[in-house]
Amino acid sequence: MGLILQKIIANIFLSPFLIILLIIPLVFIKKYKKHYVLIFSIFIYIFSIEPTKDFFIKPLELKYPSITEKSKLDNIDIYVVLGSGIYDHAPINFNTNGAPTRTALARITESIRLYNISKKKIIYAGGIVFNGKISEAEIYKKIAIDLGVKKDDILIEIKSKTTYENLKNIKEILHNNYKIGLITSAIHMNRAVYSAKKLNLDIVAFPCDYHSRYAPYNISSFIPSYDNIKDIRDAMWEYIGIIYYKLKSK
Repeated sequence: MGLILQKIIANIFLSPFLIILLIIPLVFIKKYKKHYVLIFSIFIYIFSIEPTKDFFIKPLELKYPSITEKSKLDNIDIYVVLGSGIYDHAPINFNTNGAPTRTALARITESIRLYNISKKKIIYAGGIVFNGKISEAEIYKKIAIDLGVKKDDILIEIKSKTTYENLKNIKEILHNNYKIGLITSAIHMNRAVYSAKKLNLDIVAFPCDYHSRYAPYNISSFIPSYDNIKDIRDAMWEYIGIIYYKLKSK
């Protein structure tokens, strides 16, 4: 009972429910236009529940299936992990500063998991996107080494600032024709594969870091959550990115 009460309180006060509860009383104040208040409240509710999030997320995440057969790993020559940001000044271990974002950490973890299943060299990609003193790829490399990947099995690409640059620079590093296991978030894979094809790279998509639960909806699915709003924002970023890349290539 205590756990249920805790969840109810959290969902009311730590979710968009609080905003809706604060707005709804305005309907009863004459000077406010009631229909605007109601429309705004409904808008917040719809765009903060799981089914709406899945409407935007799933078409991106399901385009490239997850890898379930080890034989597909055996056909890969090298793993390539695309960057997704760092926190430059966050302490991580001993005298090394910097930490990957949660999205980047999910990609790094997946690369190490696959590495342990089928040993291949790994390329971590990502430069200094904004002001900083260390590249994304250097931080990723440190994490991978700490988690057991051999230093000699890691290459890094440290000059890129976008997905397309990630892959363009990797193509220059890989002088020979390599079959690449492309590791990135499932939501980001569409844009990554599009860029890889434009560069004539031979890739197999290894999506990870899924945002949808892929489970039947229940009551909690219809409780507003800021996480759902964030995921919708991330999906829209990808849709805009895909459109931009396609328009740019024309």
